[in-house]
Amino acid sequence: MENLSGFAKGHWKIASFQLPNELKLRYGIYCQDEASVERYVVFLSGHGEYIEKYDYLPEDLGLPKNVGFLTWDHRGQGASDGEPRLHIEDYENLAKDAQILLNKIVGKKPYTIIAHSMGGLIAVYSTMKGYLKPETLVLSAPLFGIQHAIPQVFGRFVGALGVRLGLGQVYFQKHLQARMTFENNMFTHSRQRFDRRSQNPYKTEGVTFGWIKSTFEAIRYVSSDESLARFQTPTKILYGDDERLVATSAIKAWVEKAKKNNSKAQISAEELAETRHEIFAEAPSAYSRVLELTRAGLFHNGMASQTLPQKAKAQG
Repeated sequence: MENLSGFAKGHWKIASFQLPNELKLRYGIYCQDEASVERYVVFLSGHGEYIEKYDYLPEDLGLPKNVGFLTWDHRGQGASDGEPRLHIEDYENLAKDAQILLNKIVGKKPYTIIAHSMGGLIAVYSTMKGYLKPETLVLSAPLFGIQHAIPQVFGRFVGALGVRLGLGQVYFQKHLQARMTFENNMFTHSRQRFDRRSQNPYKTEGVTFGWIKSTFEAIRYVSSDESLARFQTPTKILYGDDERLVATSAIKAWVEKAKKNNSKAQISAEELAETRHEIFAEAPSAYSRVLELTRAGLFHNGMASQTLPQKAKAQG
């Protein structure tokens, strides 16, 4: 594992890991002292994201010396293998990728998960299936539904039809953000963070028919009565009051359905003022609040005794 230049200052180490199917995943570990790591915070990024995008996050969270931060590029994203780019055949593959990587890096050490957008869907799916066993989950705008572009009923139909016609790896839509400017963007109120996300060094396409089909299948699974009744992992959900991508109505419905099905998990959801989709890339005032709530969710259980900084290094 070698240090990677160009990342936010800190203690990042980047490496690649070959899966049994010979695909390579690129992962990153941030820690002050590897020998001192006793537990991990695991970060699952969203659709089209990559390690560098949130390279500042572990430092801003102010993790204690004995806590490592692990993240990776999902297959088909960032510098990980996988073609077509951003294609998903089945969320089982993503869940197994996560399980294999955590077994290798985290081993039997305890861990909590932060997960954004599609990463939130992966995290809940993987936990419900038993591939992952985090102490807690902190979900940022989890992908339990999609606004506008692909309504749920239409999305299910289009995805299933496309795959049935042999078009699973064909793009339903490309270049979803080609005409987006800061003024009309759906992601953040921060000009600096918006400009930073436009500097993506990796080839990014839109969504395939297979991505649509598998995503709605995963949403159906994590929202089923049976899955929610078995769910026991403490979960904190954060989303913006100006969310324009995922369906906040679906998030609220998921929380209420979990309660209705007598889920043993402690589940809470909070709407954040002046915040859009990428809550970890927001303007300073909102970002400070995000960090505060994230710490509270992370240290809900085993990390509660750790000493934490009192305020964030909010950057615009």
